[in-house]
Amino acid sequence: MKDEYFGDNRDLMKWSVLIQLARDKGIRKIYQIAYFGKTEWPIIRIGGCDPKMPREVTAFFRNINNIRSISVAGIEIEVFGDDFNDDNREPYHDKVIELIKKEQSPAIIFLDPDTGLEPPSKRFNATHVKEKEVERIWNTPLPAGSHLVLYQHKIRKTEWIQLKRSQLAECIKIDPANIKIGRCKELAMDVVLFIVQK
Repeated sequence: MKDEYFGDNRDLMKWSVLIQLARDKGIRKIYQIAYFGKTEWPIIRIGGCDPKMPREVTAFFRNINNIRSISVAGIEIEVFGDDFNDDNREPYHDKVIELIKKEQSPAIIFLDPDTGLEPPSKRFNATHVKEKEVERIWNTPLPAGSHLVLYQHKIRKTEWIQLKRSQLAECIKIDPANIKIGRCKELAMDVVLFIVQK
């Protein structure tokens, strides 16, 4: 997720789903695997001057770590916000695995790439998480009752939700019926969260 997208309606939808899921299941920890890509902010113009956008402004309005400050009784949010790109995919996921392997209690592992699961064509970029990366995280031992949640943006197919749901199910070798869908069309028609319990 790029910091430029933080705080939009999709964030309202996805964090509402995540917090409610944690409450419903009695889960006390949410790990956001942010697939973070830094944004190059444009310069601003004041008269004839072209200063950079003040870091304090972007830190306030577009800092993905701000999600940690949501005050929800008994629920802790940890953001894995290391820089992510196509050149560091494997070491990035090595760190993710090490982070979640330490968890002793049921947790939500939230995979939050910009667009979701790689296309079936395998033409992916840093806006996607690859099938083998999701499979690796899914196969990491986690306490019973943990959930894997994957952000998925709409693709150019009418039945996009079912297609991506089936792709995820095949990737982690489960029945698609075991993947729940979290969404709020009124906030974001083009986004769903796929939710799977371990």
